[in-house]
Amino acid sequence: MRRTIVCVSFFLIITSFIGCSGVRLTEEEYVAKAEEMLSQGNIEDAIFSYESLIKYYPESEKINDYNSKLLELKLEAADKFADTKKGQTYMAEALAFAEEKADTLKNWIKYRMAVMLESSDPENANVIFAEITPQGYNEAAQIYLQKEKVKESIAVYEKMLEVYPDREDNFKAIFMIGFNYSEYLQDYDKAGTYFQRVIDDYPDCELVKSAEWMLENMGKPPEEIKFIDEDEEKEPEA
Repeated sequence: MRRTIVCVSFFLIITSFIGCSGVRLTEEEYVAKAEEMLSQGNIEDAIFSYESLIKYYPESEKINDYNSKLLELKLEAADKFADTKKGQTYMAEALAFAEEKADTLKNWIKYRMAVMLESSDPENANVIFAEITPQGYNEAAQIYLQKEKVKESIAVYEKMLEVYPDREDNFKAIFMIGFNYSEYLQDYDKAGTYFQRVIDDYPDCELVKSAEWMLENMGKPPEEIKFIDEDEEKEPEA
């Protein structure tokens, strides 16, 4: 009897170990498992499923899609657990994961990491903000715009102006803020403020005429818009 109990106990332990270690699933099963976890609000287990998927199927035809999804989930987890150590860990993992990706993506993630740290570790956040080049800020702003997150895109330009206040071509960022307010948010009062800044602060820059045109025409119906004559834009010959 005692031997039977011991054998049964041993069997249960082995079964439990196998269950915990898991059996390799198919690609489709990992994806389905991740979707199931996401539907239950369990983003961390969904991340684990995609990590396993990438680990076991690195040669898959869909590996780029899996990598993109994993990066997206890590960023979502960083937002979900913002202002916590866990959130910072997920953001750091996302940045490390993107190291071999395009600089555009890395700059966007670095910016997001700095924003996340602003309240809990402002000193470190400022260090990261300073590491991002003006081009990096422009790229991060464009990514937000592609994701239809216009206010976030504007915030990137504002941060760039704060970090690099003396750049000669800051008029481009100021113009883009005005353009985003005008064309995407239809906030013409705010847009006008930024277009006027271009005119007042950079009277000799290449976007003055465009800023003047926006001030005159933004918000008007198409039939009332006066388009710039290309001949007027041409520089007179020396």
